[in-house]
Amino acid sequence: MSANATLARPYAKAVFELANAGKQLPAFSAKLAVSAALSNHAELAKLLASPRLQAAQRVSLLLPNGEATDSTFAQFLAVMAENQRLSLLPEVAAQFEALRAEAEKTLVGDRRLVERKIDAHAYRTRRVIGTKVLNPFHL
Repeated sequence: MSANATLARPYAKAVFELANAGKQLPAFSAKLAVSAALSNHAELAKLLASPRLQAAQRVSLLLPNGEATDSTFAQFLAVMAENQRLSLLPEVAAQFEALRAEAEKTLVGDRRLVERKIDAHAYRTRRVIGTKVLNPFHL
């Protein structure tokens, strides 16, 4: 495992927890993708490494258009900037996507299990009392 992956892991977990708690996984995914792409740009990477820039200036360079400087996402980037870890954004974004995929797979799997249980219950109910029961997932 690379050192970047190890260093990025706590940031990926933290931003995933922030996004998941706010039910904003898709939005954070898009924001991370933009910031990661920007941090990967050669010219911008040189500028981000400059000691002349303050952490807040670095964050403002990486924020997606329209993102408020006091948003949760901006605060997350500020923590990364203060710890001089903005270069890890591509790895953080990749690990965030893996965590998101796992979470969404679990949610989809749980829904399918619930649907099957409701279908089975509806079938048994119909056989016993002769009344059709509708599955709310199929409405």
